[in-house]
Amino acid sequence: MQLATLPRPHFVIDFPQAVDLSSRPNRHRRFEKAKPLLRRDLENVARYFSQYDIDIDALAECDRLTTKFEREHLD
Repeated sequence: MQLATLPRPHFVIDFPQAVDLSSRPNRHRRFEKAKPLLRRDLENVARYFSQYDIDIDALAECDRLTTKFEREHLD
């Protein structure tokens, strides 16, 4: 995982696994399979930053990101 450490807000810019959502066939099914991976990664990010008293709501962030992706790319 890579973090962009610019002035706030901070961004996670890379996750180790990849899920190809670029092609149309089966995009919805692949996206559904990718959601648990994203949730797991965000939970790991939250766990890491909790040691620095930085609170990240991993589930809310996962919902926000997946909802945004669905609205912009799957409709």
